[in-house]
Amino acid sequence: MADYEEMRAKLGRKLVDQYEEAEGLLREGSETEKAVDLLESALKETSESFPESIMASSSYAELLLSYGKALLQTLREQETEDALLGPEVLKSIEAKDAAEQGEKKEAVASKADAEGEDRLEDEEAGEEEAEDEEAGEGGEEGEGGEEGEGGEDAQDGDAQVSFELAWEQLENARVIFDSLSERKDHRLADVLETLGDFSMENDDFELAAKDYQAAIDVRLKIESQESRAIGGLHHSRYLALRRIDPLKAIDSLNLAIQLFDRRIGKAKEENRLEDAEGETSLRDEMQEEVKAFSDAIEKATNGAVSGVGFGAQAAEESKDAVTVQPRKKAKLDSSADVKEAKGAAGATDEKTEG
Repeated sequence: MADYEEMRAKLGRKLVDQYEEAEGLLREGSETEKAVDLLESALKETSESFPESIMASSSYAELLLSYGKALLQTLREQETEDALLGPEVLKSIEAKDAAEQGEKKEAVASKADAEGEDRLEDEEAGEEEAEDEEAGEGGEEGEGGEEGEGGEDAQDGDAQVSFELAWEQLENARVIFDSLSERKDHRLADVLETLGDFSMENDDFELAAKDYQAAIDVRLKIESQESRAIGGLHHSRYLALRRIDPLKAIDSLNLAIQLFDRRIGKAKEENRLEDAEGETSLRDEMQEEVKAFSDAIEKATNGAVSGVGFGAQAAEESKDAVTVQPRKKAKLDSSADVKEAKGAAGATDEKTEG
């Protein structure tokens, strides 16, 4: 979590209030576009109103990190909306509108016949009208097709710009946090995890796995080895590796399971039975996931190998054949972790495979 007092001392109350409001909207998952606007405005005002040196501060990096997260969330929401209302749906709506217009024209022509228009004039008018309709429909269809293609191209272009902008904010935040003389490793770990999330959205699974591992390495320096944040990162790395290296993917998931085994034991020792029950439920789900994924690998490789013991060649053969879909990553948080690592909040949000 950001140090709000430090940010207020650096940036002033107004800008930090904007930042806090945007952070609240992102946590709630509501009004993401408003959060983007608030953070964009705060960054612009900061760069225009403060000396250039402010851009190397942790406060500025916090704004960059939140802005990058907001842009990434916007892209996710757009992908969901496109999946629900895709181009085929839009085409069907356009076709329905065209059919309704045709029916209205036919009704007008029928009314004219009923009023006793001359047969010859009616036929000539009908031929002319038919020609006009054909020309009109052809023009509308052509214009609609061009507009549709142009709209899709523009949408794709906007998404690409947003992707590039999101990556730029996150990478700049990483550079700042990594270069501070008074290091803020818990914030650096958050940036690295978000970069991993970005790479997953961009289907760059190899880079995502590297970013998640980097985040794990940083957190191991500052947190307990039983930190839930680290467990969540092991699971994220598993999701990234599923398609490119099934063997390492299972290893990562097993590391998460072992971490939860230790947490369960510690919770029972301290008589935190409710925490132990929650940890056990998550651990059991991951164990089921290991079995399902291992079975899929064995099936994909015709039973030549099984579970964790298969080699690189089997991993290569099975990487495109495995079809088991992972569950949404469990949201990893508890009262115990709030006490042991307040800065880890939000480091293990729900993720899905890209």
